[in-house]
Amino acid sequence: MPLHLSLGLGKQALELVESEAISLDNSIKEANGEASPELVEAFQKREELTVECANLEELLEGDNEAINSTEEKLRSFIAETASYHQKEGRRFTTHTVEAVKARERARELKKDRDGQQQQAKQHQDQLKAAKEQLTTITAKINNLKGPFQRKLDGVLEMMNLKKQVYHKGALVGNDVAKILHPGNIGKIVNCFKPLKVKLQHGEHKVFSDQRNMNKVSTLLTKLSQCFQLYSPSTPLCRHEVAFLAVRCASFGHWFPKTFPNTNLLRKFHVLTFHVPEKAISKHTVGMEAEHCSESIHPVVNRLERTYATTQNTCDRLALIAKSQWLQSNSTLTNFKKPKHRNRSDAIIITEEE
Repeated sequence: MPLHLSLGLGKQALELVESEAISLDNSIKEANGEASPELVEAFQKREELTVECANLEELLEGDNEAINSTEEKLRSFIAETASYHQKEGRRFTTHTVEAVKARERARELKKDRDGQQQQAKQHQDQLKAAKEQLTTITAKINNLKGPFQRKLDGVLEMMNLKKQVYHKGALVGNDVAKILHPGNIGKIVNCFKPLKVKLQHGEHKVFSDQRNMNKVSTLLTKLSQCFQLYSPSTPLCRHEVAFLAVRCASFGHWFPKTFPNTNLLRKFHVLTFHVPEKAISKHTVGMEAEHCSESIHPVVNRLERTYATTQNTCDRLALIAKSQWLQSNSTLTNFKKPKHRNRSDAIIITEEE
């Protein structure tokens, strides 16, 4: 899918640009006689905390699913054996073997639920502590950043680019489009202009050169040229299909040679092989995207809030599905509420009468 293809490759491209800025800043610190291991250690700690937050979020999501499942099972079981749990005062009304077993089973389910809730609370506390440490280490890194990183951060801030810190630095589709926009590529490349720095001994040394700028510019430009053809949900003519195939092949040959130590994602294989293949066979790539399914998410979320008071999960999902179908069914006429007349319209109508 074009969206997820852009998210993966765009995130990797931005990380490579940031690593280039970090490398230049580290070279400045080494030439200036400053100790850079502190900065390297801070980045490693941030990476560890990011992964830890992502893992804790997955664990917490699993805990919540388990709690909901146990709670649903407990409610269903108590509803089926309701007569066994009735009391008169402090004593149960039924004392048969089945009733005793039913009450024991209910106690076991409640114990399991309480244990799961306790585990979820522990994971929640751990996640909160990890996020606080991540905030602290991020502030420390911002203070330790060099001139190239600060210039790059300033450009990204002007673009209103916000990486999702608690989701392994993931981007959204609009952010990728901003990074790969031809006008913004020039601003990012300008961050790597040669910089003359005065060292401790009074000497001056120039860091970065045209080679660094060309590397960053070529990376973003080649990816942007592919993005401009495979992303729009429009049909492609035969010339555009040929251009897309050439650009994907060019990126596929250039990238591994320029960044030999970088892992090649599966999305890299999709871009260099399957995207031209689909364009040749279908004369489009973006028209088979997931825009329609993605647009359903806010509708379903709104309906979930609407039917949140429905306790039974199956009934709630059935109501959501029915309402969503009614809203999207093209054979049904749209119901429009009558417009309310304001007071001025009412006065005008009264005067005319």
